[in-house]
Amino acid sequence: MKKFLLKIMVIAIACQAHAENFLISDTRDAYEQVTAIKVLYADVNQRIQSIRSDYEKQVAPLSAELEKLRSQSGDTRKRKTELLLQIAALQKRASDQQMAIGQANEKALAQIDAQIANIEHELRKERRAIAVVRAQDALYVRGDCECNITPELYKRLNARLPKVALTVPK
Repeated sequence: MKKFLLKIMVIAIACQAHAENFLISDTRDAYEQVTAIKVLYADVNQRIQSIRSDYEKQVAPLSAELEKLRSQSGDTRKRKTELLLQIAALQKRASDQQMAIGQANEKALAQIDAQIANIEHELRKERRAIAVVRAQDALYVRGDCECNITPELYKRLNARLPKVALTVPK
């Protein structure tokens, strides 16, 4: 761990001394700056809300019937069990759908991460830099450092990948 921190410190110091040799990429605010991520999360949220709404619409009459049966006299165990099984099946389906959306979201984010890595590589080659360091891995970077490629990274990423598909298997 000490060696790792020492390497990062050396890189950060070298970046300050030789801005043209090292580049800094700070993607911590990518969720606000990258169009594809904003569109992706809007899609994810809309789909999850749709699942929740569908689930609530389907479960409401079953729950109402179950509540009604609880107040009735007589042997209603069989019907109560049927209703509970139907509700459990609906819960599982909604959970499975949300899981599928989560997995599709991870795949879409991986596409964005791959494009970020490609753009960082391009910028490193264009500027003949030794390496691109993520800002979260550096100890200190001056705000006015010309080694910060983040604005150019976001500009290229938004141009190349304005949207990623959220492909959810059926």
